Amino acid sequence: AVDYRRKNGSEETFNANVQRLRLYKSKLVVFPRRAGVQKNGDATEEELKDVVQVREAIPFNAPKPKFRGRAIGDQEREESAYLTLRKIRKEHRRVGKPDR
Repeated sequence: AVDYRRKNGSEETFNANVQRLRLYKSKLVVFPRRAGVQKNGDATEEELKDVVQVREAIPFNAPKPKFRGRAIGDQEREESAYLTLRKIRKEHRRVGKPDR
């Protein structure tokens, strides 16, 4: 399944994802569904003899966040983000309507 709405924002993340998938595919062994019947992409008899199940996951190197945490200021404590957003939504909804 492919989500066609998803867009890659940068070349770096796209290339990192491609490398991660190539590593996954290099370690992947596809067993034949029926013994003796080989299909395209299935592992050969010699490859199946050397297979060892790996219990640990492939390491994922997530990029570090570009911002650091900070202390909350006094003004931010007094303001309500919920009420601010409600006010903006109300103003956006009432654009072009006459005041009562």
